[in-house]
Amino acid sequence: MRLFNALESLRSRLPSVHAVIYLLFNEGYLSTDAEHAIRAELCDEALRLGTLLANHPVGAAPPTFALLALGQRPDTLFIACSDSRVVPNLFASTEPGDLFVIRNVGNLIPPYQEASPAHGSEAAAIQFGLSTLPITEIIVCGHSECGAIGALSKGEGHPTDAPAFNCWLRHGAGSLRELEAGASLGNHLERHNQLSQLNVLEQLEHLKTYPVVQERLASGQLRLHGWYFDIKEANVYEYEPSEGRFHLIDESYAATLLNRDRQRP
Repeated sequence: MRLFNALESLRSRLPSVHAVIYLLFNEGYLSTDAEHAIRAELCDEALRLGTLLANHPVGAAPPTFALLALGQRPDTLFIACSDSRVVPNLFASTEPGDLFVIRNVGNLIPPYQEASPAHGSEAAAIQFGLSTLPITEIIVCGHSECGAIGALSKGEGHPTDAPAFNCWLRHGAGSLRELEAGASLGNHLERHNQLSQLNVLEQLEHLKTYPVVQERLASGQLRLHGWYFDIKEANVYEYEPSEGRFHLIDESYAATLLNRDRQRP
């Protein structure tokens, strides 16, 4: 049971079966018999997948998507970076229809400006999501080795042929000022990854400038969360205000979060 629990945990986060098997060997879970057991399980899964595809040939939607065609009811707005290595449904272990997603360079959210004649797509998605969908949670997720945050952390001039990129990074300038003033949530991290974590907190503050967010927070209908995805370790961390740091979402901490959720009024 311990072996297959480990397999399920790793497989939910890593796209490569070979990577899963390698990590299990590395962690000392595998013997020769265990390896055979894994391969047998994977063969069974391949057969199940083949059966599914046979029952739903090309052009036919599997049952899940047939139901989703009737409408969406996600309970979470997930704000993430456009980075190709960040795949929210994979590391959040969610299914199609679970997340309403905003993705952009640096997972940045411009502060709400009521007087602005033109609001961006982020504002439109926030208003649409909270006005028409049963969203009760918003997650801002930063990640390690982010190119946008790396550029911001260097404080150097950026290519003159990328004026839109340069302008966009201003929405993370507050976190850079915090970093340069000595703020840090993880001293063990490299500078750009420290900034990535601080940036998550800045974007949470930006979210609070939106009237619809303010209303839902005041009524207790909405919660905000800050996440950080470590690409190298394939680990997800959540900001824990009581500790002033990002906490690894392992089995123990996940149980703590679930208990908190059950105690909500």
